[in-house]
Amino acid sequence: KQEELQNKRTEARLKQHLEGENRQYWEGVLQDLAEQERKLERDKLELKQEELQNKRTEARLKQHLEGENKEYWEGVLQDLAEQERKLERDKLELKQEELQN
Repeated sequence: KQEELQNKRTEARLKQHLEGENRQYWEGVLQDLAEQERKLERDKLELKQEELQNKRTEARLKQHLEGENKEYWEGVLQDLAEQERKLERDKLELKQEELQN
């Protein structure tokens, strides 16, 4: 997209040079293209910032899981898995009761 904007800007400059009477029009086109390039650059920076934040979050998670509290989180995950299994058993029992009634 950035290359496309640069090509459009080059084309607009050439036309501005060749078509003196339409100079104001082409100056406006150049200003619009410059604004689009600035917006694209801001978007790229925001995306890079989001990527860095995601990497930092992932690193913190790994540090937490692989650090001194690793056993704690493994226990939490096991407890959650057991709760899920119990919930499934309860659902089956309820379904069987409904079928009997």
